[in-house]
Amino acid sequence: MKNPLHESRNWSWPLAGPWWTGTLTAVLLGATALLPSGAHSTEGDDASSSRSQNAGEDLSSVACEEREGGEKKVPKPGAKEKKPKRKKDPHAAPTVSLDEILKGRTLKTVYETSFDEPIRVIREDELVEEGKFVRQPSEDVDWVLEGPGEVEVKSGRLHLRNDPTGNCVLWNTRVFPESFVAEWDFEHLHPQGLAILFFAAHGAEGEKIFATGLPGRGGNFGNYTKGKILSYHTSYTATDEQGVPRGSTHLKKNHGGLAGEGNKLTGGPGSIDGRTGMVHRLRLAKLGNRILLEINGEVSFDYTDEGSRGRPPYGEGQIGFRQMRHAIEASYGSFTVKAIEPAVN
Repeated sequence: MKNPLHESRNWSWPLAGPWWTGTLTAVLLGATALLPSGAHSTEGDDASSSRSQNAGEDLSSVACEEREGGEKKVPKPGAKEKKPKRKKDPHAAPTVSLDEILKGRTLKTVYETSFDEPIRVIREDELVEEGKFVRQPSEDVDWVLEGPGEVEVKSGRLHLRNDPTGNCVLWNTRVFPESFVAEWDFEHLHPQGLAILFFAAHGAEGEKIFATGLPGRGGNFGNYTKGKILSYHTSYTATDEQGVPRGSTHLKKNHGGLAGEGNKLTGGPGSIDGRTGMVHRLRLAKLGNRILLEINGEVSFDYTDEGSRGRPPYGEGQIGFRQMRHAIEASYGSFTVKAIEPAVN
């Protein structure tokens, strides 16, 4: 069946020699508005503005006490106000570096691209008919773009551009092991936006995320968090549409929409949040059920999933980059995934 969106995809190939030896420019145009007109571009608390979040979190001890039904305590004249004691976060970032945590383990590169060499990208539409996957990517396909957007590789950078009609996800087609370290560069080209890394993504029955019969996702966030695939994700940079920074990272476990279960696991300090004019280096390590995020050499969070959110810890799976539409455009470089050996159980 001929896909009408094929005609909207513009591939630029060299005039001579095999396609994979030349310089590739892959421009993939989104053709369908996936959000209703006028819909706000937030995605749960990942996309909430820092102002709306702070309104619910930045409460004084008296306000907290009043909200919980206690009586307001009036201090004696001249008495110093007692500050509430902070409970120690069992998932707080460690004081040691990620390199120290990985010491003694062998890292074996299983995927690497500097984006200096050509990659092949296709749209999800080429795999989906009547709302379901009917074919899987061929072995020569590196990435699959879901949702409206454009991908271009130039000057050693992968540029992901958002379409104003919706959000997008760019999936690598490989299945990565249970224990790995993923490394990549990220640069905001506009002073706002939200970016996510999905990882350990797999079908609810253990199949690949492009398995035939699974519903198409099209960049719609609910299809990734409450749909037929399971994954973890971290939002490592986040601002609202006006560029107000959230100031924190999040780690979430997407469980397919189990009743009564949220999906946030933990978080940590965020230092990117719309900062332009510099390239940020990120590393995400998954050591079995232990997950750490490092930004520019500083560990943001360190969390061990002991079977939270109604499901056991996730193992192997796929990795995808997500951008919300108000990011407009961001670039990525030097993406590498290394298996951790021996594997961590």
